[in-house]
Amino acid sequence: SNNQELLEKIEKPIYRFLLKNFKDPSKSSVKLERSILNQLMQGPLSFDEIQQSLESDASFHEIFRLMHSRQFLVRFRDDRWELSEWGHSLLQ
Repeated sequence: SNNQELLEKIEKPIYRFLLKNFKDPSKSSVKLERSILNQLMQGPLSFDEIQQSLESDASFHEIFRLMHSRQFLVRFRDDRWELSEWGHSLLQ
């Protein structure tokens, strides 16, 4: 239907805008998320490689889980983690 087509057309730009503009960059969770994304921008990594390279705290696992399962910023492929389309969008 036309409504569904319209929704699909505007869905991505709206979600991209929300991802970029409604995160408080001063929060430690947002800083950790940004560090993970920047690291994956260099190429796919194992979970251990990501965790070892960051000064991770108790929230690391939860932040990473949310980045994958709720925000769809990272994806698991060929036994490695990599940026998803949304992860790339957030860094642009």
